[in-house]
This record gives sequence, structure tokens and C-alpha cells, in this order.
Amino acid sequence: MRHSMKRCHAAIIISVFLLGSATGWSQTKNTSVQAQLHEEIHFFALLVGSNLPGARQTPLRYAHDDVEKIKNVLVEIGKYSKEHIIQLIDPEADTLATSLDKLKNQMAQLPKGAQSRFLFYYSGHAKSSALTLGSDSLSLKELRSALTSIPASQKIVILDACQSGGFSRIKGVQPAADFSHNSYALLQTKGTAVLASSSAEELSQESEELKGSIFTHNLVTGMRGAADADENGRVSIFEAYDYAYDQTLLATAETRIGKQHVTLETDLKGTGETVLTWPEASSARVTLPKGMQGTITIYDEKTHTIHGEIHKAKGSAVTLAFPPGAYAVLVAHNGKGQTCPVQLTKDHTTTPKENTCRTVSLKTATAKHDSTSDNSPRSYRFKPFLEVQAGIQFVSKGAFIHRLERVGLQSDEFDSNQRISYLEVSTGLSFNRYISAGLLYSTLDRMEFFGITQLNQQTTEINYTWVAHRFNGQFRLRYPMWHDRVVPHLFVDIGAGVVNDKYSYKSYNYMSGRPRFTSTQRMWGPVLGGGLGVTVRLYRILHLTSQLKYIYAPILKNLYDEKRNDGGWILTAGLQLRY
Repeated sequence: MRHSMKRCHAAIIISVFLLGSATGWSQTKNTSVQAQLHEEIHFFALLVGSNLPGARQTPLRYAHDDVEKIKNVLVEIGKYSKEHIIQLIDPEADTLATSLDKLKNQMAQLPKGAQSRFLFYYSGHAKSSALTLGSDSLSLKELRSALTSIPASQKIVILDACQSGGFSRIKGVQPAADFSHNSYALLQTKGTAVLASSSAEELSQESEELKGSIFTHNLVTGMRGAADADENGRVSIFEAYDYAYDQTLLATAETRIGKQHVTLETDLKGTGETVLTWPEASSARVTLPKGMQGTITIYDEKTHTIHGEIHKAKGSAVTLAFPPGAYAVLVAHNGKGQTCPVQLTKDHTTTPKENTCRTVSLKTATAKHDSTSDNSPRSYRFKPFLEVQAGIQFVSKGAFIHRLERVGLQSDEFDSNQRISYLEVSTGLSFNRYISAGLLYSTLDRMEFFGITQLNQQTTEINYTWVAHRFNGQFRLRYPMWHDRVVPHLFVDIGAGVVNDKYSYKSYNYMSGRPRFTSTQRMWGPVLGGGLGVTVRLYRILHLTSQLKYIYAPILKNLYDEKRNDGGWILTAGLQLRY
């Protein structure tokens, strides 16, 4: 698995506020009571994902995806209904505050004595003591005040937040501690657990294959059942921590950035078991048998989206909860790989059958299940592409053709609004997500002019044709959008063009034959161009692409030293294969 640094210090904090007697919760250590408690709880959630950077911060890529993962696991096995979840993408601070008030009002309308849980999730940038919402921000003190006013029996806060810039000064006095420390200090209250994705001195990392932070992925996988150590069908905060610590450390142990240690600070005294999810309630489950071991990846067979990845030891079975559907289980161990298809159905637990598994090359298998093989920074590096486009070239007359018309030559090429067909083939390499370069060949304009003149009973038939081509280098600047499914790009072409022209005539009268004369020549000249385009990913390596470009190719020249631009405006569409 490839990993990249988030370019910032990051922390994921789970804070659980248990409000004691004011809420009517019974603070008992009897886990059986806690197991039944969720049946009577009303669940509400506000999920916020912001990729927008603040000052001296770079845009994030996976905050939106992390929010979607959290929402899915909460709806599927966390007892949350979609109607009670508000999802905000790149909001301003006022929008966030308004949404908090909306959920606050909803909870205030619950029957008296009703139990409720409120979960707040944020994924994005942060400063030392505030969430960064683009050019806006929300301080942890403001967040704590807003959370305190929410009339929920239990409150869970999860912050997947990156801090850029290390330390900052508070009114010029002392440097502030990092975000991880401040989040715990400023949100702390009685009955609080703080789960951080890394220690204060470490950098949190993202996985390109997983399209999200390594910690969030492990947390969600644990919540789906991988963290259920006592196999009671429920995942508690402590189980989630143990699992996330081991898996995150293992996943980052050999990366160039370094190890990442999950930390936990807790003050959950006398609160019993705090359950995050109930995998036992899922309608579809997959059990990885005792004998299965290695790095195990579960992905959707149709979309190749990864839903879970765990490092499993031999000797214990693991059950994970997913929505019904067609999945594949990829097992990598000791340099060997196997993939096993599984069909998860409602109200059923499925175990991969050994006789359906097939041996695969790990390199091929990784590419197969890598849903980001075409939209992540490292996966773009030095990746080849092949592109074929066809379209319409809009040609113009100019001084060159006007000269031909004045001497009596004409062409049928201009009978159809001065448009001719165009073909382009290009190949190149993507150096990263934003830059690619390559070589291309394309046709340019091709014309045929003819005319008949009569002088002193002498008839002359004239035919003049030319065909132009170009061979260019192309440089593209790309800006991936919507998980790289749509990629607008700006490009510049530079190179050379060639024109082959042929001039012929035949003369005759009523007494003589028909002498012929033919002259051919080849002309070279510079070609410059550029334009805008967009590429839409259809399926894995197959893309649809379209461009609007202008080509300047003053190659063809006549005896009067008049040059013709063999380019012009060109509109194309075609297909791209990107490996």
C-alpha cells in the first residue's frame, strides 16, 4: 500500500460526554444493561467534511470521502437514520452553527425523559485550537459551548483534523500546544475519551488506495466488526482503540514518513460499556475463517471500491458487516495472493469458499482492487496514456485562397460552411495528478482547387491540391474534480507541420493533343496551439475526452509570399486509455 503525508499534524478525537444525573442516564458497569440501552436511544449526527485550505495550507483530497465512510457505518450498524443525519461539505462557520441549532431543536422536541445520542464528526484542516473552514474558522471553545447546549443524553465528538504550521503564538505570549493536545484540553469534561490518530510529534498519513486517512479507515473497519474482540456483536470505544492502534501502527511501520501511534486518554469512570456500533444488527456479514491469514482486502467487485482491509493472524475468525452485494476477498500472504468472490445476502453470514478462490499476481490484484489507480498522486506518476480523438476543423479562406479564386480556381471544400474532418492520435505520460506531457500526430486542412481557362482556342484544365499534417509535443495542466471522475485541463502544443502540395494542368485545342505538367513539393513550418479540454472517467482505464483548440500553422506559401494558416479552430471528442 502506498501512503502519503497529509502535510500537517492530524488528530482524530473521540470525546464522549456523559451528563450524569442531569440526563437521567444510569451510570452502571453492567454491560448487559448498556447492551439494551441502544434500543431506546434517539440518534442524531452532524457530519462535516472540508477540503478547503486556510492560510498557508494546501487543499485536502479525502475529507469528503471520510465523511461518507462514517455516515455509511452509522446508518448501517450504528442505529442512525438518514433523516437524523446532516451532512455538510465545505461549509462556512455560520452554516455549521445553523445546522447545530437545527439538530438542537429536533432533540428538544423529543418526549420528556427520552434518551438521545449526538455525534459530531469533522474531517478537514485545523489550527492549533480551531477548526479551519477555508478562510473561516471555528474555535474549539466555540465548539465546546455549542456542544454543551445540545440537550443530548450522550455526545460523541470525532475530529479528523490536520494542523499546519506546527506552533502558533497566542497574543504574542507563549506558543500554543498542537491540535491534538488542545482538542483534549478544550473539549474535556467529566466522562471523556480522547482517541488521537497520532502522537504530538508524529505525522498522520493517508492511503491512496483507500482514498482516506489510514486511521479513519481502520476506525471504520473496526466499527464494522473487526474490533469486536469479545465477539459479542458490539464494538466499544476501547475495542475500537485497540484495533485502530494495532492496524495503524502496522500499516505505517515501513513507510518513508514513519510510524504512527494512536493514543487514548480517558476519564470514563463508572459509565459501563460505551458502544459505537452493533455489527450483529447488520443484514449481511462476511466471516473470515480461522485458517485465513495475511493482509485481507474486501472490495466491491463492480466498482472496485475498498470497503475493508485488515491484517489477520491465523487461529481466530473475524466477522465484518457490509451492505448486501457482490464482493471479493483478496488475501495476500508471503508474497502470494488469492481472490475469493463472495455474495452477501440479507440476513445471512457468508464465508468465502476455498474452491471458488483463484491464485492471482499480487501486482495485478492490487491494480484490480485499487479504486484509485487512476486518481491518486503516486498512482499517476509516470503512467502512460493513449488518446484518439476525431472532430471538426473550421477552416477559413484568408489571402491565400482569395488569390486562387482571383485566378479562376474554385473548391467544393467551402460548400459546407468551411468545415472539414479532423483526426488526432496522442500518447504520453502523467507525471502526477496535475501534469502530463506527450507527443501527438494530427491531420490539418486538405484542399482541392480546380479551374478551366480558354485562350485563343486553347483550353487548360488546372488542378491544385494540398494535404497538411502536424507532429507536436503537448504539455497539459490538469485539475481533477469529483474524485477525479471529471478532469478539466489546459494544454499547449508546439512542434512542426508539413504540407504536400501538387499542381498539375493539361492543355489542348482542336488540333493538338493534351500535354500534361505536374509539380509536387513539400513545405515545412512551425506549429503552435493550445486550448481547453475535459476528461470524464467512464470505467477504470477508459475515459471520454473532448477539446476545443486553436492551431496556428503558417506552412503553405505561394509565389506571392502569401502564407496560409493550415490550422484554425478545432473541436474534438474521443476516447482515452490511461493505465
